[in-house]
Amino acid sequence: MNRIIKKTMPALLGSLALLSACQSEQEVGSTLYPVEEGSNQPKLYIHDLQSEGNKGTLRVINANSVATVPNDTVSFYVRLSEPAERDIEVSVVEDSTAAVATGNRVVMNQGALQLLSPTVTIAKGSKQSAMPFKVALKKGAALNKLIADGKNGAAALVLKASDGLAVAKNYSKMLINVDYTKTNIYTDGDVSGLTELSTSDYAVYDENYNSLSRLCDGSTSSYWYGFSTNPHTFYISLTGAETLQGIQLLRTARYKFWFVKSLIVETSTDGLTWTEQGVVKYPDEFALSEDEATLRFYSPVSASYIRLVNVLGNASRYIMLGEIKVFK
Repeated sequence: MNRIIKKTMPALLGSLALLSACQSEQEVGSTLYPVEEGSNQPKLYIHDLQSEGNKGTLRVINANSVATVPNDTVSFYVRLSEPAERDIEVSVVEDSTAAVATGNRVVMNQGALQLLSPTVTIAKGSKQSAMPFKVALKKGAALNKLIADGKNGAAALVLKASDGLAVAKNYSKMLINVDYTKTNIYTDGDVSGLTELSTSDYAVYDENYNSLSRLCDGSTSSYWYGFSTNPHTFYISLTGAETLQGIQLLRTARYKFWFVKSLIVETSTDGLTWTEQGVVKYPDEFALSEDEATLRFYSPVSASYIRLVNVLGNASRYIMLGEIKVFK
């Protein structure tokens, strides 16, 4: 029996050594190691330091059922985990499958985004692209569908592997939220290039149809005032139908800081049926800016009447207006 054990022991030890060697030499991709781990290869990634979680926001305006896109852009840089050994050209592509829908935000169809800079370059020795990617909304079927649905949208851009470099899994995309607003009014415009109606071409009345000639006499020295917390209504009656581009409320020369805080703008062709053009609410700092309240229409409006509803002031006691101007 001892003789048998002595003969079989070396063979047993050899078998154990062979088994150990086989286990330590499993190839990547095998059942034991299905994915290569700990790759030291430099990786491309997006890490936008100006936003939270690689997210940007663009706006779309439903201006009387017409998709209007403000001059918004989202900019972001692409980075490399190690300094580039050569100049590397990097690109991103729109990918609706990478977008995230939440609450009232729906994933937009492919074709919602326009790449203003489709490629960027990471220079040799650098870890960041010299210039950012820039993206804007693209007018077309995807945007029209969002307008028809009346919802906020979600889109996404995804990094493409480049020059043999892999893309980091957790920082491979830039999410683009598209905020939808229904309004035909924007407040950050000016009246340059527009034609101002003569004060003889319109008249202003209060909610009781009392004439307010001081608001269309060409002077801000004469003014109208009312209690700030009471909602006020103003009717602007034109002498004939006009294609209107906007209106402007002017401050009084003497009480310039007692001004408008919020209002609703409506228009009509007959004075009976009214169409809301938009709700305007100014931030608190607007009161001290000395800027006039310039209300421009995204889409020109054909009207014979304008109604300003629920006009409230920013001051504690009074609201004062020096003049109302109309532009076509």
